[in-house]
Amino acid sequence: MPASFVTQNLATMLVGPLADTFTFGAQSTGCLFDDAQQVIEDATGFEVTRRMRVATIRTAAITGLGEDDTVTVASTIYLVRKVLPMEDGLLSRVLLVPAD
Repeated sequence: MPASFVTQNLATMLVGPLADTFTFGAQSTGCLFDDAQQVIEDATGFEVTRRMRVATIRTAAITGLGEDDTVTVASTIYLVRKVLPMEDGLLSRVLLVPAD
């Protein structure tokens, strides 16, 4: 997807009906919230499906976010496993797991 398309439509994507609220401390922004599944091989050689939640946020909207931080998305508390900036630098994918 070209960066110009993302730039032009970013505000609409993150406040529209598909967006959820992403909160880190006192900071909040809209996010696109989805499931990600990956099949990995465990130590015994069996394939295991690993499921994570992924929040796509505008990179500049949340500062100081890192691994093992606690965030709230759609009224549920999650732990951050990874923050992965996307190619364009405008968006980041935040990999989440439910907090215990």
